[in-house]
Amino acid sequence: MNKNLILIIIFIFLTQCGYSPVYKANTKSNVNIILADLKGDKDFNNKLNSKLKKYYNGNSENSFTISVNSKIEKNTITKNSKGKITNYELIATTTFKIVYKNEENNLILRENLKILNKDDSFEEKKYEDAAKNNFASSMIERLIIKLNTLK
Repeated sequence: MNKNLILIIIFIFLTQCGYSPVYKANTKSNVNIILADLKGDKDFNNKLNSKLKKYYNGNSENSFTISVNSKIEKNTITKNSKGKITNYELIATTTFKIVYKNEENNLILRENLKILNKDDSFEEKKYEDAAKNNFASSMIERLIIKLNTLK
């Protein structure tokens, strides 16, 4: 009985903690994004495009035309004595050209991550893919915040 009571109390406190993400409320906006052009890294652009799809809303009066130019770099940071790469940096740079009410704005976003090189190339590729997906999510959130300030 005593254990059950403690578990119930813990459950009540954890479910009623009042947590809400800070930026999540800002990303729910009434905007329509028209994607005009995608240039640069094809895989990264596909990730950006898939995250932008939820903002394709033809009913909105706030219509933004966006052109995307992305670049992914993989730079060597350190090598061991045999010349094998031990650490590298993954850098994603994306330029958003935003046209809203015949006014043009540019937004340049950059994300980077230092990565320890793994012996297993499959695991390393999987980790890089997850990092690129996180980069895309972060950039889209920051883009939507910027679009909300332009309205």
